[in-house]
Amino acid sequence: MRFGHLVELCNLGTGLIEKGNSGTELAKQHDLGIELAEQGNSGTELAEQHDSGTGLAEQGNSNIKLAEQHDASTDLAEQHDSSTGLAKKCNLSTKLIEQHDSGIRLVKQGNSGTKLSKQHDFDTELAEQHNSGTWLV
Repeated sequence: MRFGHLVELCNLGTGLIEKGNSGTELAKQHDLGIELAEQGNSGTELAEQHDSGTGLAEQGNSNIKLAEQHDASTDLAEQHDSSTGLAKKCNLSTKLIEQHDSGIRLVKQGNSGTKLSKQHDFDTELAEQHNSGTWLV
């Protein structure tokens, strides 16, 4: 029976070794699982960084659009200022034209007055000649 007992012990040892090997295999699979999980976490972190970068890029694009709108508004403001300047020049030109027209009217009135004055002088001269003739008679 001793020999049978040794065989049992040997079989038991073999079983324990197999269980140990199986445990080692499980430990290796566990380690591999941990490594895969770490790679997954690393990938998740990269994805989060990518999303963060995408968010920053969208903010950058939004800022670019705002800057372009600001430039367009500045351009419109400059065009408005230019138009205002042209309108002021136009108003000044209109005033000068009105003053010129008013001056022409005054000159015409002056010429008319001069004609009346000449007629008056002529009439006065005729009257003086008439009076002189009356004296002679």
